[in-house]
Amino acid sequence: MEKIAAGNSYAQILESYPALTTADIMTTARLCLDLIKGHISTEGIIKMEGTIRITARSGKVVNLTEVRKTFPRAYEPWKPKEEQTLRELFDQGTPFTEIAEVLQRNVGAVISRLKKLELLK
Repeated sequence: MEKIAAGNSYAQILESYPALTTADIMTTARLCLDLIKGHISTEGIIKMEGTIRITARSGKVVNLTEVRKTFPRAYEPWKPKEEQTLRELFDQGTPFTEIAEVLQRNVGAVISRLKKLELLK
């Protein structure tokens, strides 16, 4: 992709890397396109700063399309009302799995938020 970004043609790339095929280049371009179209997310996903930067928190790459089939609010910012619901359910002794289901997030996100709110060690 660096070669394409630098303006090299497929022929120039193939000349520089004889082990590659045109299909290899096209597959790589497709992967990049898929990433840019929102399959990757965490905080500050894609920033346009002269170049495209895809950042993944803690080096973790996430396919949002798949994750949100199960957890529709996955990786979304927490809203104050959600935090209030989280506090109430936690105070009532609701199991983490049930809290996660109500908030449409995974259990790890619930536990992480409880720690951030200093409700859980």
